[in-house]
This record gives sequence, C-alpha cells and structure tokens, in this order.
Amino acid sequence: MNTGRKSNPYSSHLVEPARGGYIFAGKVGSGGLEKIVGRLERHGWRGELVGPHGAGKSTLLTDIIGQLAARGLRVRRWQCSDRRRGLEREWRGMMRKCDVVAIDGAERLWPWLLWAVRAETRLRKKGLIIT
Repeated sequence: MNTGRKSNPYSSHLVEPARGGYIFAGKVGSGGLEKIVGRLERHGWRGELVGPHGAGKSTLLTDIIGQLAARGLRVRRWQCSDRRRGLEREWRGMMRKCDVVAIDGAERLWPWLLWAVRAETRLRKKGLIIT
C-alpha cells in the first residue's frame, strides 16, 4: 500500500527558514531575540533550541546567527538531515576559524560526531548552538 511521499517536502533541509524572522508570542513578546542572545552570551554562546516540529527553531537560529554576526562574531552553520548525518571531512579546521558553531538538526548527526563536536567546541572555548 502506497501511503504517499517517501520524504517530507517541508523538512528543514528542503525549505528556507521564514524570511520574516521568528515571531515571539506570549510573555517573551518584544525584545525576545535580544533576551535570548543575552542569555546565550551569559552561557558562553552555548545552548539548544528545542520544540515541536514546525515550531520555528530553524528560523530562530537564523535570527540568532544574524545577531551574532552583527556583534562581530564569526558563525559556522551546518544543516543536518536524514540524508546528511555527517559534516565535511575538514570540520575541525572550519571550526577553528569561527567563534560559534551552529548546527540545525543536530539530533540527526551520528551520535559519536555530535559528542565530538560538543567536546571540540568546549575544548577550544567555542560557542555551540544546536536545534
């Protein structure tokens, strides 16, 4: 029995994050992005964005990266998917050239690789933001 497509056409690796930016609701409201960036700064640019599928984690990560770049930080972003569970062969060298590493879809990385990225960023005192 054919139940439809073999892949989700709205998966984060197939669509761009919303161009309008993340929309904060509820108590966070105005200044939400600045609050989140401030909190990340207090934690050494290390954090995890969590939420249900389609909640806007990739969009929020894009907005955060823009704020970090505006502050003069160099950010290296990787996008993971079910088809791309690894990083480039030279990921350690690329990491040395940045201040913060951002991985969208980190739960899809090979577990040993996610552990290695966490260890490497901590050792080199780099920020790490993952979704």
